[in-house]
Amino acid sequence: MASGEVSGAEVSGAEVSGAPGGAAGVVSPPGGHAGTALPYADRRFQALVEHSMDIVIVLGADGAIVYASTSASRVLGYAFEDWRGKDAFAAVHPGDREQVRQAYSSVVAHAGQAVPLAFRIVRADGTSVEIEAVATNRLDDPAVAGVVINLRDISERVRVERDARAMDDRYRSLVASLAEGVLLVDADGVAVLCNEALEDMFGVPARMLVGATIPEIVRRAGQLGVILVDVRNQPVRVDSHPLIVALATGRSVAGTVHGVLRPGHEAMWLQINARALVEADGAPGGVVASFADVTAVRQASSRLEDALAELRREQTFLQVLLDNLEEGIVACDAQGRITLVNPASRRFFGIPDGEDPAGLALSSDGMRRLDGTAMVRDENPLVRALAGEAVREAQLEVESRQGERRTVAANAQALRDDDGNELGAVVALHDVTEHKRTEERLAELALHDPLTGVANRLLLDDRLRRALDRLHRGGGGVGVFLLDLDDFKAVNDVHGHDIGDEVLRAAAGRLLATTRPEDTVARLGGDEFVVVCEVSGGAEEVSTIAARVDRALAEVYRFGDTELAVVASVGGVLVDSPGIEPSKLISLADDEMYRVKAVRRRSRPLP
Repeated sequence: MASGEVSGAEVSGAEVSGAPGGAAGVVSPPGGHAGTALPYADRRFQALVEHSMDIVIVLGADGAIVYASTSASRVLGYAFEDWRGKDAFAAVHPGDREQVRQAYSSVVAHAGQAVPLAFRIVRADGTSVEIEAVATNRLDDPAVAGVVINLRDISERVRVERDARAMDDRYRSLVASLAEGVLLVDADGVAVLCNEALEDMFGVPARMLVGATIPEIVRRAGQLGVILVDVRNQPVRVDSHPLIVALATGRSVAGTVHGVLRPGHEAMWLQINARALVEADGAPGGVVASFADVTAVRQASSRLEDALAELRREQTFLQVLLDNLEEGIVACDAQGRITLVNPASRRFFGIPDGEDPAGLALSSDGMRRLDGTAMVRDENPLVRALAGEAVREAQLEVESRQGERRTVAANAQALRDDDGNELGAVVALHDVTEHKRTEERLAELALHDPLTGVANRLLLDDRLRRALDRLHRGGGGVGVFLLDLDDFKAVNDVHGHDIGDEVLRAAAGRLLATTRPEDTVARLGGDEFVVVCEVSGGAEEVSTIAARVDRALAEVYRFGDTELAVVASVGGVLVDSPGIEPSKLISLADDEMYRVKAVRRRSRPLP
């Protein structure tokens, strides 16, 4: 029976009989007894109520149960014989009981009032059922003398609504965790969704984006001094914007690069992929666009091809987006079972397309620390997120089953529903391999001579200071050798600078081969080199090292058909006291080198 259909007219002249021989919950006419034939109207009421999918109960003003239809037994498991006269609120879920009592008191206080309610009832077996109800005050009706309540089981509807909210939370959390900006517009060209990354890129708050059309967004951004330019630094016309083109033509636009000019900021370059969406009936469904920051590497392969096949189906939007991400996405449920591995993640880990991700273990297989050592399970970003940690830009190595390693930055967080219940966790893996290699190369160039590859002045100074610190703590000595190649200018003048550079590289190689791995070989500039060795044998060891270096550099240099004999002057000094500046040590070694050079010149035979 639909809520509100029970009226005083339908139960007029009836009472609830509990006399011996009468069936529990059977409505009998006044003055009648069990077994007395019911009038037609009463029999019609009983048939309608007793076989209704809804539950009909009648309560007294104090909340005691006067009548309950047999559907109460089917749905809730309570027999009327055991339930009659009991406090109806005892069956209400404790979390809802107080609000239901207050609403009931209001119904009792106002004759004829009908009040809708939604609450939970605890079944006889202890489980809960979601209920919506309409309570109608019929206390003044002598035929009823109670409050008639129509109840309907809405558990399935509540479950579906809760699942829909959980799905919405999943994809919104996923979009929010992405490093790329995401913008979704509907079929009318109105922005309906953007993430924080997009706000940061354009310096425009979400309130100025969501609810506006693309031309309005461009105009509002212009009011803040934000200008879009193409690769030729020409302002972008609104009608040529990828989102407008995709919406107008129904075709995707990929790989468009636009520059964002903001007051007080350097130009930022974004690669824009706009994908037109189509409804199931073929009608335009809107456009989903991604914005990847490609300022550092304009030709980076980081493309985001996200799509939403159907605006009304959030799961489809999520799947299309995941399938087209350059970022790897891995998700698990609250028990740690892998539920999602997108194609980019499959490439990272070398997982075949046909393999079901549900069979994968939540371990750290395929994950390593940056130093290459194996990562334990508790270091896995997904495990950390399940434990409640928000993981941001955690760098690690991912190794595929085929042995290929990539450096990734991981962002992970837990997924929860509106009530705070844990749904699982998601991790986004962004490939930073090339960026990492560039950083390492720049660091190498900052501390090494670009021609010979040995240490430069900056690294030499640091190594000298470290050696003197160790000398201060543990004793011993530090040998510093300064050398240059005699008559090196003549090599350049006669054979050219290319051969001269080859000589310098060869000399550096000989110095590295002659010294120990822990020693430092540096180039000061031109043909001047410095060698730093920690020694324990005093001046005798310093002399031995100087002689060994001198012999190594004196060997003939051969470059194709060219043979050169280049002699080096080596000046070595020993310091066994740490109270000296590195620059002073270099100066002392320089003096010694010139002394050696002078002695060598005096010993040369006259032409």
